[in-house]
Amino acid sequence: MQTTTLPTKTSPQAPGSSWTPDPAATLVADRAASTILRYDTRVVLQRAMTPAEKDLLKDRLATVRKTLLPANGETDLKRIGRALSAALMGYARPDTDKMVRDYTRLLSALPAWAIEQACDDIRRGGASGMDPNFPPSAPAIHKLADEKLVQARAERDKLTLLLTAPVEEARNNATPESRAHVAASLQAFHERMGTPDPQESEQRKAEREKQEQKRADHAEMSRRMDYIRQGFEPPTNKHGITISMSLALSTGMQLTRRKPAPPPRHEFSPDDQ
Repeated sequence: MQTTTLPTKTSPQAPGSSWTPDPAATLVADRAASTILRYDTRVVLQRAMTPAEKDLLKDRLATVRKTLLPANGETDLKRIGRALSAALMGYARPDTDKMVRDYTRLLSALPAWAIEQACDDIRRGGASGMDPNFPPSAPAIHKLADEKLVQARAERDKLTLLLTAPVEEARNNATPESRAHVAASLQAFHERMGTPDPQESEQRKAEREKQEQKRADHAEMSRRMDYIRQGFEPPTNKHGITISMSLALSTGMQLTRRKPAPPPRHEFSPDDQ
């Protein structure tokens, strides 16, 4: 009987701390993910995880979910306020204190640690797309902080999938004899029931193919919108199918940032003259 060596469990993160990878949980999750099989929209695992592996991933999922919780309580609001004050101190504005209070209220829907990291990037000049001559807006800081959550969200989705996917053995290919037996049984059934109307059969087939295409198009659009909402260009695939964002991040795929859309041209733009 094959045994699975469980990695040493790492210490849990303190509440409110930033997301950091857990090597032990990552190793177990990668082992389980390597057994994933996809049947259309169904995802199954070919190997059941041991109770110890499940417990490790459940603990890790709980920790990751905590890191994604929005700011909560006076302590988190003070952390956000201090981070914003440090990021905005270089801009000469008489209403900086009011700006910090307003920004804190608008940004408190995100975890405090993500806002702290975003503000640290701004303070050090490491935030791309920011004009150093003007203080950043609350939406700009929100976007920068939200990008800090991408990896945590991807890990949450991956762990949730692994812990909820059913376990099924890999489907064996049917032998020629079994396929012939099935075909003969179907033929005998249709002969007993009478020959179906060919036109009706074609209509049912066309309708089924149409519905399947609609479901496939909807799933493809949902996968592409996941990238767009996070500010990335959806990757192309030679088969015309976009890989899910969670799977792309978990496999280390390099993603490309979307370029901002150009402003709309006025009806009487001077460029038209």
